[in-house]
Amino acid sequence: MVLCREKKNEIIADTETLNQLGVPPLEIGAPVMLELLIKDQSVLREFTLAGWWQSSSILDVGTIIGSEAYTDFYANELKTSDTQSYYTGQYFADVLFKNSFSIQNRVESMIIDSGYSMDESQDNFIKVGINWATCLQTLKALEASL
Repeated sequence: MVLCREKKNEIIADTETLNQLGVPPLEIGAPVMLELLIKDQSVLREFTLAGWWQSSSILDVGTIIGSEAYTDFYANELKTSDTQSYYTGQYFADVLFKNSFSIQNRVESMIIDSGYSMDESQDNFIKVGINWATCLQTLKALEASL
């Protein structure tokens, strides 16, 4: 997989997402039209396919990753304030651990060790959400083994 960084119109995506968008046959440089919702405004933009990866049969979520140059070029358009409820301009990350034991402590350590804070009053604040259903499944499995 090649990461796109230099051109503002480059994207990479999983194969099922590209299939759903009608992109196949897959080839580097193929045009991909995307309708984006930016601050409640519909914007149609053409991108160029810079790479792809095989979709997971386990996940039913598609992923498209834009270039670093895109976020730099459209920084003003993507910027939101803390009082706005748009997803525009926000970054989301999923972190998967080998198991869910002590997950709260592990997440807190990871954030602090990376130079961020879970304190909302700090400039380097990162909002965290833990999927407790995962923790509950681990607890049930542990109880069943006793």
